[in-house]
Amino acid sequence: MNAGELDRRVDLKTKTVTRDSWNHPEVTYVTLDTVWAKKLERLAGEKIGENQLVSSNRVEWTIRYRNDISADSYIEYDSQKYWITATREIGRKELLLIFT
Repeated sequence: MNAGELDRRVDLKTKTVTRDSWNHPEVTYVTLDTVWAKKLERLAGEKIGENQLVSSNRVEWTIRYRNDISADSYIEYDSQKYWITATREIGRKELLLIFT
């Protein structure tokens, strides 16, 4: 892939769990890294679920390979959250395809 195709600056957010003073778990998301990515919109649609209209937008992101991305993470771009559903390695640890 041409490096010029990675034209979006995105934040990778990961889930962390801490304990409050009552020892209850508190889930927060922290910025893991800010990276260059390629955005590819695949599918947008609407469906009816539980008596309400629900819209969905499937987006694929390509970044340089890293092994610390999981389904507990999300991508933040233009103040929108893209929740990660799956990842796939491209090449021999060259790129990472992220499905949101």
